[in-house]
Amino acid sequence: MNQLERKEYYEEDEIDIYELVDIIIKRKILVLGIFIICSLLGLGAAFFVRSLKEDTLALKFNINYSKIESNYFFKKSGLTLTRININNILITNKYVDEFFKIKDLNNLYLEKVKEENKTDYSKSKFLNNILKVSYNNDGNNYTVSVTMKKNPELQKDILNKYIEIIKSINHTQVDDEIENRYAFIKTENISSKEKLNSIENNIKEILEKEKNFMTKDTNIKEFIEYTNPVLAVEKEKISDLYNQSAEMLIGLDGLKRDDNIKNIISLDSSVYEIETKSKAKMILVIGILFGMVPGIMSAFIAEFIDNYKKRTNTLVKK
Repeated sequence: MNQLERKEYYEEDEIDIYELVDIIIKRKILVLGIFIICSLLGLGAAFFVRSLKEDTLALKFNINYSKIESNYFFKKSGLTLTRININNILITNKYVDEFFKIKDLNNLYLEKVKEENKTDYSKSKFLNNILKVSYNNDGNNYTVSVTMKKNPELQKDILNKYIEIIKSINHTQVDDEIENRYAFIKTENISSKEKLNSIENNIKEILEKEKNFMTKDTNIKEFIEYTNPVLAVEKEKISDLYNQSAEMLIGLDGLKRDDNIKNIISLDSSVYEIETKSKAKMILVIGILFGMVPGIMSAFIAEFIDNYKKRTNTLVKK
């Protein structure tokens, strides 16, 4: 291709581009109309999606069992605490019913669930759909969150109710386990004391019978171990049991008087919002883009149809 041919080619190409622009300008009303219609449809769709958007409020909390387990009295008590089963709270009827004492939550449930479907199971399912709890390995704590159409006051009420229930469960479990353990150990202590007294009386009787074979230098313990080894072993075993139970009672009694050990649930954050990406903006952008493309294409198609009609009319006249 020589320079002249190249020049003509570029000129033709440049003319074609200008022609395309002229077509768009010529059909600007059509292009603008389709663009506006598509943009409005995209805007409507964006508003609709935005109206369905749900917001999430959350807070972090910690169950600090180490606070109890490091307690001086706890170590003496020999107590083993049962951990709170987080997963059971939202499926246990009495706790679920506690949540629905929140008037706004109960009204929302009555509004969303059909009358024939209202059961204990539907309440639990409804609650589980909006309330989530997860464990954070990094922070060694939990996150409880509530997701629903924006209603911050109700969301906060649900979060606060959850923490209230957790604290109540902990207080009840700690109190019950201390009381049950105390009653059991107290029985063991009394029983071992009675057995120890009985053994002591037996030893006194043996010593009374064998006093003629004893001197003032006789070691009583060694003498009993020699003359009645079974009784000596039994005494040692019961003495250990009695001393151990007495030590545990001291620890349990200390725990009963120490209210701080029940306050092991602490908030690691205030209520905060978890940002969720909305598709509304994306839908609006897509509507605008799709408004431009069909508008320009419509202009070219309209121009093609007009040129085709003119050409057909010219051929007919000839």
